[in-house]
Amino acid sequence: MRSRVARKARDASTVPSPRGAGGHAWPANGHRSEEHGQSWKNTVNLRPTHRWPTSASPEAKNEPSGRYSYEMRPSQKNLILDAAVRVTERDGITGLTLESAAEEAGVTKGGLMYHFRTRDELLVAIQKHLTRRWEELLEAELGKPLEEATVRESVTAYTRVGAQDTASKAELAFMVESAASPELAAIWDEHITRWAPFPTSAEPYDIDLLVARLAADGLWLLEATSGLPLPESVKAALRKRLAELAEGRTTEEE
Repeated sequence: MRSRVARKARDASTVPSPRGAGGHAWPANGHRSEEHGQSWKNTVNLRPTHRWPTSASPEAKNEPSGRYSYEMRPSQKNLILDAAVRVTERDGITGLTLESAAEEAGVTKGGLMYHFRTRDELLVAIQKHLTRRWEELLEAELGKPLEEATVRESVTAYTRVGAQDTASKAELAFMVESAASPELAAIWDEHITRWAPFPTSAEPYDIDLLVARLAADGLWLLEATSGLPLPESVKAALRKRLAELAEGRTTEEE
């Protein structure tokens, strides 16, 4: 009799699995929703035991239902990349590690590694991040979609932006790093090919455009590496001259 009562008690503690025979039994307080068919409520917690971020961290607030608690919002990825750029500006690319980037961003190393599993992945993401910044500056200067612009218009926009005070130590560091990393170089090369391709002819009109583009690159490099900046009046005159070359006004006058 006792065994029969005990067996009935065990049977009452579980309900058949919706998966059918062989499925895992659900707790007795789980019930089937008539509205949602096979959906079950108040069942076991299926989330991972190890959570990131912790409940005390800002990222844990307003966590979307049904997502792992350690998954960061998309904006957090850009915050980490901005932090990594700051580390590179301050300490150079050799000082950029997963640990230093995480500390600068105010996240755990595990949180950073959710997006960037290795330092190489982080470097590639930073290169794309920096390139997107250039893309935004160029689009603003161009004033219309790149697909609607002529080559001269896009190269002129590139020349104008490159001649401005936009140089940063982080961009310079990644330029140097790209010399030894084909993967990093390919990101910038694709960007340059779209915005400032080399001319296919040796006509003076096209050569002037190339000279303007290369001069803008040289001015950018000077600003990024030299401790002796050009006087503002000289830079203003140089920018004006480069704009004339890029727009073809000097060639047409000659």
